[in-house]
Amino acid sequence: MSSQIQLAIAVVSAVALGLTSRYVRERRVQLDASVLSDLVTFPAVVVFGSSDCASCAPVLETYAAIGIGFTELSWEQHAKVFEQIGIETVPTTWGVDPRGNVRIVVEGTPSRREIKKFELHSAS
Repeated sequence: MSSQIQLAIAVVSAVALGLTSRYVRERRVQLDASVLSDLVTFPAVVVFGSSDCASCAPVLETYAAIGIGFTELSWEQHAKVFEQIGIETVPTTWGVDPRGNVRIVVEGTPSRREIKKFELHSAS
């Protein structure tokens, strides 16, 4: 296969991956947190975790250390909620506005920039 064809395939693949990734991010931000209304008061930062999650505790400690109020929901206590809203990765953090709309979703350990965004949704 010529190098031009290989390059063209690589470019098309990268564009397709980028568009798919953008679609997924935009779709995720359209999540509705109303299923959490009995567990959380909005606006809120909600951290989904589990007892066997090695990276969950440092995320919670970081939020606490900088004064971000959050609600922690564990898979062990809220497995049905995790299933209803599609949480498959822990830690996952949601920033929820006063109307219960999810505005920020971070799967894994948040960056400093992402943490700053959560300050807007903190109940503290």
